[in-house]
Amino acid sequence: MSKRDFLNLAQRIEILRQYENGKSARKLAELFYCGRTQINKIIKEKDLILKEYEDLKFRGVKRMRPENLCEDWQERLPLVLAGYDDEDIFNMDETALFFRALPNKSMIQKSEEARGGKIPKERRTISFCVSASGEKEKPLVIWRCQRPRCFKEKDLNRLGVSWFANKKARVMSSIFEERLVNFDKKMGNQTRKVLLVLGNATCHAHGAQLKNVKLLFLPPNTTSKLQPLDHGITKCFKMECRQCALRHVIARMDECESASELSKKISIGDVFDWIKTSWKK
Repeated sequence: MSKRDFLNLAQRIEILRQYENGKSARKLAELFYCGRTQINKIIKEKDLILKEYEDLKFRGVKRMRPENLCEDWQERLPLVLAGYDDEDIFNMDETALFFRALPNKSMIQKSEEARGGKIPKERRTISFCVSASGEKEKPLVIWRCQRPRCFKEKDLNRLGVSWFANKKARVMSSIFEERLVNFDKKMGNQTRKVLLVLGNATCHAHGAQLKNVKLLFLPPNTTSKLQPLDHGITKCFKMECRQCALRHVIARMDECESASELSKKISIGDVFDWIKTSWKK
């Protein structure tokens, strides 16, 4: 049989997959009826081929159901991760922390009426970045004010967290880009090339030129199933913070007459201590 002059995208992806699984260029040339030079060119252009594949998938992603997207992602993920050690595969995600919210349940007699104040909705945003091997970056905390009064005489760089501020205490593209650039510089200083897995959020848009970090975005509407940090890490962190908060308010119950007064006893300094303690665990 004569050799092929052209291999379509699906065939090139399959060649890359089999190559990563140990097939030699010579064996692949025999299987796909093409020259070894063509196989070597495909291997060399791996990043371009994967990008073409990603772009094609993205154009059709809106027509796919979330469960199909998850299956498709899981099938091709090993090929994307090939060549990276666990310590060089990172995941970054954000979560909201309602630090003044107290328990919303109580034990009373059936004949009694439960009374209480409104649940505080004051929130702050925390961004985590971890590797598959357990390496942890400092949490990024987004507050409403640039420098709270309790930190007036303190060096914010020694708080154990990265500090940013905006009016809504939410992640903005500018904040994300700055953190991304700092992370890229850190990896460069360590002479590392890493992969960073991110959710497909609008705040993750950026124009940064990255040299040491390659970004891999999760498919839309699949974060709850595919986001690594959502599989227990974020939940455990919040549970630890909750325990810190409860120990704090229980120690001050005799000083207050209502739950709303108790929640006001929580200071920004307290919250930062809880964040540092919980993240270390």
